[in-house]
Amino acid sequence: MCVKGTRLVLSLATASIALAACSDAALPITTSQRIIESRPYHIDQIYRSMEGPIGRVLTTLDAAQDKNPPELLWVTAIRSDVVQRTTGQTADDGLMCHTNVSFARFRDHHRTFYPEQATIRAHPRVFTLSQGQLSVSFPSGFGIPMLSNSPLAIDTQALNLNDPGLDEQVRIRTTIDYVRDADLETPMVPLIQRAAQGAVLIRGKDGYHGVSEADPGEHGPGCVMGTPQTASNIQDPFGRVFAAHWQVPPGREVNHALVTQFIAIPYDTTVHYIAVHLHPFATSLELRDLTADETVFRSEARGPETGIGLEHVDSFSSLDGIPIYADHQYELVSVYENTSGETQDSMAVMFLYLRDLHFTKPAL
Repeated sequence: MCVKGTRLVLSLATASIALAACSDAALPITTSQRIIESRPYHIDQIYRSMEGPIGRVLTTLDAAQDKNPPELLWVTAIRSDVVQRTTGQTADDGLMCHTNVSFARFRDHHRTFYPEQATIRAHPRVFTLSQGQLSVSFPSGFGIPMLSNSPLAIDTQALNLNDPGLDEQVRIRTTIDYVRDADLETPMVPLIQRAAQGAVLIRGKDGYHGVSEADPGEHGPGCVMGTPQTASNIQDPFGRVFAAHWQVPPGREVNHALVTQFIAIPYDTTVHYIAVHLHPFATSLELRDLTADETVFRSEARGPETGIGLEHVDSFSSLDGIPIYADHQYELVSVYENTSGETQDSMAVMFLYLRDLHFTKPAL
């Protein structure tokens, strides 16, 4: 098991590298790379989360994009870096807000790999990278399947939390590692992503998402009442409204959010990688199995010695995985220590990469 600390131009590269596995017993996998760069972002003022310059690149994993039929590929890792516009040299990662990678035509992807529609309720989002966790690397032999010509949307955004006098042009460079199914000697283990989303209650009788009549003994204490940071909110079938991007006042805030309906798995399985998305002043995020009364994973977050930001957020990686049960209740517990003296914005998400038991390898 590895628990880790935590002009629109395309730059293309294909290279053979060895992807190191968490387990010394596993053999390295030969991978290829796809490198995508954002448009230039001009940073000349303070930009808080979700306020900075933003851009999208539509692309595919296959640089040639001319294979007919397309081939099956497996994404095994991803990372993002902030680089200087002119030199391409590494710049301050503190200027990174996020990188989101999504299937641009998710229905086509879903029909290809799940012809019977018997799968976990998946989501177009495949990856989110942000301050504190700028890379994801799955255990050796695990990956997310996609076709070589599957359209991907790479959404990136910059921010600047600390330097009002900054005047700099940067790009966000994203590198995706993948392996070709045709080159494999043994089959890959398919993963599918489910996001356990923390939130605060804005309107409704209680803070239990997706539950008609909550029982605190079964469903935990529920989330707190809060103030949204943006107008993009979540409504459940029972009239409750939640904010997934909310304000944290000065001081300590502990929030319990029921996330069973967000995970929404139809079968027992295992989670093999967990990525974490938090905002500055977060100290921890914990996924708890309420039914078993135990912690699935707790991520610790650490800010920089000076200024505002996130320097490190713990992630989780395991060949064996941790059991996740279809009939269990789960909650996400976020802890923020806002020492700034003023209100700050916050989010709390665990991206669970679960073993997909209903994956069907397409006939290409």
